[in-house]
Amino acid sequence: MWTFVELALVFLFVPETYPPLLVKKKANKLRQTGESRYWAPLERQVSSMARKILISCYRPFQLLFFDQMALLLDIWSALVLGILYLSFQAFPFIFGRVHHFNTQSTGLSFLGIGIGMLLGISTQPIWNRLYKRTAAKNNGKVAPEVRLVMGEVGAICVPAGLFWLAFTTYPGVPWIVPIIASVPFGAGIYFVFTSTFTYLVTAYRPIAASAMASNSAMRSTFAAVFPLFARVMYVRLGTVGATALLAGLTALLAPCPFIFRRIGARLRHKSRFAQQ
Repeated sequence: MWTFVELALVFLFVPETYPPLLVKKKANKLRQTGESRYWAPLERQVSSMARKILISCYRPFQLLFFDQMALLLDIWSALVLGILYLSFQAFPFIFGRVHHFNTQSTGLSFLGIGIGMLLGISTQPIWNRLYKRTAAKNNGKVAPEVRLVMGEVGAICVPAGLFWLAFTTYPGVPWIVPIIASVPFGAGIYFVFTSTFTYLVTAYRPIAASAMASNSAMRSTFAAVFPLFARVMYVRLGTVGATALLAGLTALLAPCPFIFRRIGARLRHKSRFAQQ
């Protein structure tokens, strides 16, 4: 239901922004006025529907195999989503077995993540002002790497929240402490996803759809697989060891936005997919 509402709102209120299509519409209007010499490059492309579908299917995987920057950003966001889905198995283990929560109380333990996401969303005006300020300084031109500033904050929040959560899952620690620890994790999720999505769209035009498809495929795979081994991992490693392991994995990938914000332009110049 919500997806349908979003689709309707996008269809009704979001304007077309794809440059080749805008040029095509403009050329079509000019031809209607008698200027028959105007044709858009998109109209001169001779390609069957079958070929277009084929390209749409394999191009996302080309990005994963041949573009290291897209691959690492996809793995980073996929790991975060995988851990989020894993928490649906981990939190009942942590709060059910350690703190003896019932089913209803265990469900409420996810409030920390939700509050963190809401706090992250509430900071969006700050990021918008940062983007506008950067655009004003550069005559309206903003490098895609500016989008990764938010990701740098997320790269700190996610492992910090998970490490905090890991070392407060002991029975002697009050139950509210690990819930509070999940707040920065929730905020970090928002920062990581928003930063990664906006960067991929701006850095990989005009194949932004393929860039997002590769990211979605990676995220969906991690989200499907992680819950499968969650319980076994928590039984064998314990709440501290298992959660600390996840925190360590996010810490390993935390440098990605910091590195790509500084050398992303150079990597895009070498990429056959990214916008120069």
